[in-house]
Amino acid sequence: MKRIPLLAAAILALGLTLTLGCSSAPKVIPEGLSSSELIQRAQEASDSYNYDLAIQYYRTAMERYGTDASMQAMGQYEIAFIYYKQDKFQESEDLFKSLLALYDGPSGPSLPPRYKILALKVLPKVEAALAAKAKKAAPKK
Repeated sequence: MKRIPLLAAAILALGLTLTLGCSSAPKVIPEGLSSSELIQRAQEASDSYNYDLAIQYYRTAMERYGTDASMQAMGQYEIAFIYYKQDKFQESEDLFKSLLALYDGPSGPSLPPRYKILALKVLPKVEAALAAKAKKAAPKK
């Protein structure tokens, strides 16, 4: 029986640990986290390409601090943008349109304008990607 060199085994173990550690989201996010802490953790997860975990943190922030319309706007924008980065264009479009509807509602004037501005910049790209995908999937004549 051949032995794997110690360095190779250590590298393999580290790779498996990082892969498994980054791919699974916690089942329960601690209750005591502030909205800022939840958003910080979501951004860190997104920066590490752990999009499922990032979405979980954003959704938790929106659920726990849902009375804050600004939190809803920020969460919807961030999740929609993650979907865009993942090529989940339909989900992205739906959330961007929902976000823009918030700005048309009664709380619209009190919402931070940056999420509307960003959504209006990204939404046409999402719509173009959906159109290209539909054109590609259409049967050729």
